[in-house]
Amino acid sequence: MLLGKEIKKTVWSITFLIFMIALAAFQAAQGGLDFSDVILAEPGPGEDYGIQQKEVPELIMPAAFRSLWKEFEANEYTAYPIGFYKNVKLGDADREKMAGIISALSGIPAEELSGGGVSLSDDISYEEFRAYMRQADDLIGGGSNYSEDGLLEFSYAAMNYEDAVESYQLIAGKDKFTGAYARLFCDYAGIILSILPVFPAVSMCLKDRRAKMNDLIYVRRTPSCRLVLSRYFAIILAVMLPAAALAYLSNMTVWGKYGNMELDYLAPLKYAVGWLLPSVMIAAAVGLFFTELTGTPVAIAIQGLWWLTDLNAGARRLRGAHTLFELMPRHNSLGNTRGYLDEFQVLAANRLLVAAAALLLVAATLLVYEQKRKGKFGDEGKSKGSLQVWQIAKVNFRHNFLPWLASSVLLLLLTPVLFGTTGLDHEAAAVPLEMFISVIGIILLTPVFWPEQDKEIQAVVASKYIDITCVYFIRAAYSVMSMILLVLVFSLFMFVRDCEITAGLIGGTIADAMFLGAIGLFASAVTDNLPVSLMAAFLYYVLNLTMKSRLGSFNLFAMMSGDYRPNTWLLIIGVIFIAVSILGKGWLAKKR
Repeated sequence: MLLGKEIKKTVWSITFLIFMIALAAFQAAQGGLDFSDVILAEPGPGEDYGIQQKEVPELIMPAAFRSLWKEFEANEYTAYPIGFYKNVKLGDADREKMAGIISALSGIPAEELSGGGVSLSDDISYEEFRAYMRQADDLIGGGSNYSEDGLLEFSYAAMNYEDAVESYQLIAGKDKFTGAYARLFCDYAGIILSILPVFPAVSMCLKDRRAKMNDLIYVRRTPSCRLVLSRYFAIILAVMLPAAALAYLSNMTVWGKYGNMELDYLAPLKYAVGWLLPSVMIAAAVGLFFTELTGTPVAIAIQGLWWLTDLNAGARRLRGAHTLFELMPRHNSLGNTRGYLDEFQVLAANRLLVAAAALLLVAATLLVYEQKRKGKFGDEGKSKGSLQVWQIAKVNFRHNFLPWLASSVLLLLLTPVLFGTTGLDHEAAAVPLEMFISVIGIILLTPVFWPEQDKEIQAVVASKYIDITCVYFIRAAYSVMSMILLVLVFSLFMFVRDCEITAGLIGGTIADAMFLGAIGLFASAVTDNLPVSLMAAFLYYVLNLTMKSRLGSFNLFAMMSGDYRPNTWLLIIGVIFIAVSILGKGWLAKKR
């Protein structure tokens, strides 16, 4: 059976092995595999019940106005328009409009707004206040503290006994306890399952290309629909079965803690299917579609960018708020069933929309695949003639390097949209440089060995009198030079926009990029598999997001806290990794 063969190919691959290890390790690191020490007990009178986020106008209005006034005085507004931190400075025209908003809220004429002592007028109703806050948020560009969701951040109140009892009763009655734990498991698992399935999807598509199986598959009578759907559902099953198993393993750790209480033993399965499956579907669909369309692993960059954007945007939705177009729903609290129920319709609509988008991409993949079988699409021609060193470099640059360079340039162009890049001090300026610009190291360095993954190209290059190690060094050299040039260009851009750019920041960013790229390059030398290599570098990046304080000299994001010491080690180790990878790969090529 074709589906069985595809499942076997997926499971018996190094990509899937790394996926399994990464999934289990991530869940364990987040405490998502054992909930036995987190028991939901019935509240009693006189206890500390914690705090809750409630829409209390008496708390929101004065706190939000004080914050707006403070930012207005400094003309520096904090915003997260699409999840990433942005420092916004208003121009003269918008600053006048903001003064008008503050004047309306305080009752003080705009021309008299100076110094301290400005406070919210008692005559402003909550509805009027929210309307003015929406105007302020629009001036800032959205995603500010004055948006509808942002205002709630000004209103945290202590839970009383009645609130605590209501919360417990909802957990016991609606969640049957196990639902609360399943929801928290999915909050953690959804982060990693929104990105990892793209790797096996890309790997399986490229595997046929590397093994020269495409021509054989294209002439078979098996319908394109059956071929593509078998591969797609094989990836979905291979990913979801271990995810559901881990959901049950984590849930079972609390089954014995609730005595005779009624439990929902299907909760882990229901949440895995309803919450996680759409994210897995879209990640796998992106992998299949863009790999079949381009013949390259560009899907990893596309899904990675979406994932990183949504991950940062989700930081404002941790307590269970949802949007229609989110990739990974967040609900980072055990319980809060009321919030979950209030947001359920939006969550359900989002999950259905994501699943529908995945199926549309699969349908598009079918069309591309069918056109390939008819000869309408084909791999880019590769030069297989007698090549000198500089001819090899020129041909490789044109046929293999330009797409990766274009992806890096696109990343640079997107960064000012995602991050604030105006008037930043050196620690704030480190945020876009370390978190985004350093990723170009993965994009530019990891594919150095990519052309030889086509066995015909490998045979042609290896047959020439020019040492293949020399060819590798030439590719690595212009990859590193391009990386340094892009870092310098973006640093100059930030400097022109009044950011505090120092030589240490520039050197540290280059070191971060070099180290990330070196990890991918080393993995490529060992595995001879580009998707696995990109996955290895990406997982180290994710490790820094979750455990940076424990990584010491291997912390990629140390400059954001003013520590430049790790970057020296990262640069040295990165150079060593690159040299070892190229020398080792060259030696292996000669032995074949």
